[in-house]
Amino acid sequence: MRIRYDTPSFENFTFAAAYGRNLLSDDSDTREENIWDTSLSYENTFSDVIDVAAGVGYYWQQDSGSNWGGSASALHTPTGLNGTVAFGYSNPDDGGDGNYWYVKGGLLRDFISWGSTAMSVDYYSGNDFFLDPNAGINSSSSDSWGVALVQTIARANTELWLTWRNYSYDDDLASYEDSQAIFGGARFKF
Repeated sequence: MRIRYDTPSFENFTFAAAYGRNLLSDDSDTREENIWDTSLSYENTFSDVIDVAAGVGYYWQQDSGSNWGGSASALHTPTGLNGTVAFGYSNPDDGGDGNYWYVKGGLLRDFISWGSTAMSVDYYSGNDFFLDPNAGINSSSSDSWGVALVQTIARANTELWLTWRNYSYDDDLASYEDSQAIFGGARFKF
């Protein structure tokens, strides 16, 4: 349960703040912990050809720690070239600060008459998440990269998607083999 306030947009900026508690938790101590978060977002179109959206946020939970992060995306509408960058930082009360960064580049075009086609390549790198000093895990690194394709079928309000990803993870306790995954599906809007 929480209460939230969003300001009206001013010069393309919007601020939001919220306070609450996790009353649905099975843990009575967790239900008593205060939670609050804030965010600042920005949206604008430059010269009628570049759409930009960005945001930064902060989250704090009593007896658990805090997280903050942000992202920015841009789309050049005449060419369909687009990109996203993101970052985040976690500071749990039990130690082990974690951080990540992410970057994605893509192309959005109408190659066929069905609807738009979106293609992208992305990369993620994270460090020191979910550490367990009692088990001997004091540092970790994770990386992932992938390619994706989304085809819109406008008449059927449908998107078909396919993606391939590579994942790698290592910590100071063990080394693991990289893994790969292929996902595909459809989303229908009605």
